[in-house]
Amino acid sequence: MEALAYIRDHFIKSKTFTIENDDILCVGLNGEELQRFPKHIPTAFHSKTSKKPYDLLAIVTCFKYATLPFGEYVTKCRAEKAGMVSTVDKKELIAYLKGDIDTSAQIYSLGSKARENDVTIDSKAASTPEKRTYDEEQAASKVSSPSKRQKTTSEGDKMTPQKSRKSLTDTQELDQVMQGISAKEQTFRNRTNIMNAPTKTFENVLKIVEAVNAEIKERLEKASKASLIAPTTRHEQVPLSVTMRERIKGTPIIVVPAGFSDLFTMYNVKDFLQDGVYVPISQKKEQGLRKDHAFTIAKEYNGEEFVFKVVDSVNRFRDKEWSCVVGVLVSGQTWQFKGWKWAFPLQVFKRVCGIHIHRQGSQLSEEIKKWDVKILMIHPDKRHLDKVAAKEFWRYLFEHIKLRLQ
Repeated sequence: MEALAYIRDHFIKSKTFTIENDDILCVGLNGEELQRFPKHIPTAFHSKTSKKPYDLLAIVTCFKYATLPFGEYVTKCRAEKAGMVSTVDKKELIAYLKGDIDTSAQIYSLGSKARENDVTIDSKAASTPEKRTYDEEQAASKVSSPSKRQKTTSEGDKMTPQKSRKSLTDTQELDQVMQGISAKEQTFRNRTNIMNAPTKTFENVLKIVEAVNAEIKERLEKASKASLIAPTTRHEQVPLSVTMRERIKGTPIIVVPAGFSDLFTMYNVKDFLQDGVYVPISQKKEQGLRKDHAFTIAKEYNGEEFVFKVVDSVNRFRDKEWSCVVGVLVSGQTWQFKGWKWAFPLQVFKRVCGIHIHRQGSQLSEEIKKWDVKILMIHPDKRHLDKVAAKEFWRYLFEHIKLRLQ
């Protein structure tokens, strides 16, 4: 399967990837390696302007940071030494990778253009009979001329008057042949006209400008609907911690399930979020651990430290606390959201980042499949994979917060 098609199918199934030296590894939900590609392999997705293919590293980097503002995206590309997908191509590429569209005019096989060029060259060759005549005569002259030159030199060192006259005649005939060939030659390119553009209009430039203006207009319309609009001149430069303090009036809150049969509760969620380790609830109870009503946890992200409050009950929440809720660990049962400010789970996930973690081998709830939540998996025995799930939990949560606060 071509690399672009495989990566698209991989992303649609909510699977992740890692970069190892010069390769990109597609990782399954259990952390196992599914496929490996060279990170600089050309893909079938081509630039709309230059017609050149993007390599695989540029594709996955664009998808990874799709929610970032343009300035931060450029910084990430430079830091990871990845090619940058232009603004004109980015929107269509993301739509294709997410599965919103099935194909694109910018996706075509790497050899199709070469075959088109070969056909063009053949047609040009067929339309210039004079050039073929020149090649044939030149080949004939190369075959015949050695024998003529040999005739003047191979019959001994002594040059008689008869031989001199014959040699002079042969040279004159050769000059006449070369003059006839030169008269039929045509100059198609020289160092002056090779710099001329193939077209005299700049309609493609106007199309690029229109596409960029349309994207800027769409971004401004989304920003105008937000409750608080940061100045556009400093929006891309403000750190996330500053934006969160300005937009979230209090400590950000993560809500976890309170059921006895849930995989994560207040008994063991701190070990998972803080150290990336899953400890069964039964083991915690055997140790005599008492459940906390709430606790805070510090997490570092992009060189900044963030503090979150973790609770399992929202019964006493007021509007101030509801505005601080940024994430919820979803159990898969609708009764978990009883007493919430928003009546239905679908309304909750429009405002709050939902993440569901289930044990490998267990059946996924039908409700989870309907909700807009991130699905992570815990292996029953392989504890070294817990850190992978915890890392993905925080990465997705921070990306959701940045998107929400834009």
